[in-house]
Amino acid sequence: MNKPMNTVTRKTAAARGKARQALDDAADEALDTAERVASSAQRGLSRARKAAADRSAELAEDLDDLADDAGSYARRAAHGLSDKARELSDGLRGGRLPAMIDDAQAFARRNPVVVLAGAVVLGLLLSRAAAPRNGRTPRA
Repeated sequence: MNKPMNTVTRKTAAARGKARQALDDAADEALDTAERVASSAQRGLSRARKAAADRSAELAEDLDDLADDAGSYARRAAHGLSDKARELSDGLRGGRLPAMIDDAQAFARRNPVVVLAGAVVLGLLLSRAAAPRNGRTPRA
């Protein structure tokens, strides 16, 4: 009777070993997959951050151009927005996004008129950018 019990014990131990190995293999595969996903997400975030920083820098230049063509109040507002767009670009490149969001919210609470004027100027800028140039119609 002792022999069948030893066979069961050996088979149980072998099954446990295989289960542990399968679990270890699955954990290793999950870790590798998680590292690949995290690396891919980091690369995507880095590309998106760079693109946003580049767009923000372009916006700052466009706002400066618009400010040169605008009246005195609009000029000051456009230059102020241009400065903020440059700060945004620099902050995105430096990875300070959470602090910048807090700063932007605090600024909007303190200066709602400036933010509203900025929205109007930004709307004008976007409509100007979307308008056909040199009499050509934009292609879809």
